[in-house]
Amino acid sequence: MHMKMDKFETSAQTGTDGLMKKNIIFLSYVIKCYLYDLSKLFLLIATFTYLNLLDQFLYCYLLLLKLRTLAGGLHFRKYISCLLFSMAFFLCIIKVLANIKPALSLCTVTLFLCTIIICILGPIHSSSKPSLDSKHRMHFKKDGTMAAAYCSALTLVLYHTEYGVAGFWTIILYTLQLIAAYLQKKRGENHVQKTVQT
Repeated sequence: MHMKMDKFETSAQTGTDGLMKKNIIFLSYVIKCYLYDLSKLFLLIATFTYLNLLDQFLYCYLLLLKLRTLAGGLHFRKYISCLLFSMAFFLCIIKVLANIKPALSLCTVTLFLCTIIICILGPIHSSSKPSLDSKHRMHFKKDGTMAAAYCSALTLVLYHTEYGVAGFWTIILYTLQLIAAYLQKKRGENHVQKTVQT
């Protein structure tokens, strides 16, 4: 009887230690992400303030933040790669694409298609992030779709302003990088399957 109780207590302790370890790993991941994102945001704000484009940047950044938080997207292993990609992403939108203004009807159809794509593909989170169970995955998918619809509606309302056009291209480029992230993930899964089979 004592032996059984000892085994039970050892098993319970092992389970508790495993849960604590998992929580510590998740907490360290969250802290690291916040530190990386805050430092990256500071550098981006400094850059666009220097370029006198801070208002447009902040608008695009908030749209992208909402979408990426819920639907995910491309992730880079190195901090500098992520920073340079983000810098190029926003510069391309604000300095180049914001000068291209498609007809409102074309914009409406395009944003509708983007919302559908985001609904189908999302969420795509970093491989270093703890995996989601089916319940949480559906929660993120639903909220990601609603966020895409909201951002699209806001873009249409503001379309005749500089913010609306920049928002349009933010959603377009975000959708393209979500597709790229999906293809990258599928390629990785196929590689793992081939490795297991061999």
